[in-house]
Amino acid sequence: MDTLTALGHVPRDVEALASTHLHTGWGHVRDADGKLAQTFPKARYVVTPGHSPGHTRRGSGY
Repeated sequence: MDTLTALGHVPRDVEALASTHLHTGWGHVRDADGKLAQTFPKARYVVTPGHSPGHTRRGSGY
């Protein structure tokens, strides 16, 4: 987030986000009330097929 801010942007400026691993934990933050909120609320999230919801791979351990 420091780099994003240094470049003059805020999380709401992010329009697209590519993710190769969904278990990293950066996709959500706690808001002022302690509720989960999206880190980048206007972004379109794109994930790799092996990590999309409902997708399984044989022998992958998922």
